[in-house]
Amino acid sequence: MITCRRSLLWLVLSTTLVFSSIAVGQSAAGKPEVPTYAPHAPNSPVQGRIISLYGGGTKLGEAGGNTVISINRGRAQGMENGHVVALYRPGATVAEPGARSAPLTLPNDRYGLAFVFRVFDSVSYALVMSINKPVNTLDLVQNP
Repeated sequence: MITCRRSLLWLVLSTTLVFSSIAVGQSAAGKPEVPTYAPHAPNSPVQGRIISLYGGGTKLGEAGGNTVISINRGRAQGMENGHVVALYRPGATVAEPGARSAPLTLPNDRYGLAFVFRVFDSVSYALVMSINKPVNTLDLVQNP
């Protein structure tokens, strides 16, 4: 009976140690932290790019709504869970035929919004919420 209790105690202690060593998202009190996803605009200026697209239909280099995107801005640049960012297509550079002046760069074209749901040190993941053009890699991510 004593051997059985020792084995059971050892099993409980070893299981507790394993679970406590691999626990993710715990607070200092040891209770799990529940991330908040309240949508809000970033407090500081955001100037980033879409570096990757995830989900169906990304083999062509374009994606649609409800697609997960990777952004090259993270916690180090002030990104947080719940940030809402605007998606922009970079403005084209056009030259007037026969003109001797420098080419003109058109303004960036805003085409959608994305919701940041996971933030790491230098990369964030966001869900494309609403768009009116396809999402491409290297498109701009800025404050709405």
